[in-house]
Amino acid sequence: MSNTHPLSLAAATILDADHVTAVDVARAAGFDALGLRWDVAADREVSPERLRRSIDDAGLRLLDLEVVRLDPNTPFDEHRRLIEIAAQLRPAWLVTVSHHPDPCRTRDELLLLAESIAPFGCSISLEFMAFTAIATLAEALSIAAAARADGGHNIGVLVDALHLDRSGGAPADLRGTSDGDLSYLQLCDVLTKPSRARHDPEQLAFEARNLRRFPGEGTLPLADLVAQVPAVMPLSVEVQSRQWAGRSPLARAHHAMTTIRRFFE
Repeated sequence: MSNTHPLSLAAATILDADHVTAVDVARAAGFDALGLRWDVAADREVSPERLRRSIDDAGLRLLDLEVVRLDPNTPFDEHRRLIEIAAQLRPAWLVTVSHHPDPCRTRDELLLLAESIAPFGCSISLEFMAFTAIATLAEALSIAAAARADGGHNIGVLVDALHLDRSGGAPADLRGTSDGDLSYLQLCDVLTKPSRARHDPEQLAFEARNLRRFPGEGTLPLADLVAQVPAVMPLSVEVQSRQWAGRSPLARAHHAMTTIRRFFE
């Protein structure tokens, strides 16, 4: 199949790279876009305005900024600094996960986030994971739809190939989605089968952060997944892998591009 999808280098693939290096390697590897993970404490000395200029000068798009973690023990005001950073960097999507046991609390805070960043042309990308409070695609779609019905028009659901599989989902589950339901796809692969780990949050989190493979190097039905979404939807390559921990960010970025091109060939 041919590719018309914009391709993005996810922050987690080169998580050890600083932001300027991330921009450089995404450009060098031939990506259309990149993602950044912002640490409010560690990145205090980073200038968002200067970084935004670097992204523009590289001819790249900032697909996403990570990550707002909604949590019952975290007052919403603690997210204000990341909202300010998003306002300056202007990502297409601000990635959000929720640990709220109460889905209504998640909906309410999603609405606050959506309202806060809408003036800057940004949207909220809600990610589900089997080891968070929003564990499945169906749950994420339901909460996002409820928030949009209450005025949060700029809220979509992020589908990570690994999390979809490990939560018991399948590519066919995307067939009932409509325009505006989904934000973009994150692609990776894995060799291992879910087995009992599907019900063990610690094992699932460990796998997601250490055992991913690049697209086409495992057993996930990635072609079926990509076939369910519009041809212009961005695809982000997200591979956190112990196997590649000793390789440079540039080497990982080049391999990410090589494998995603091979996938489409």
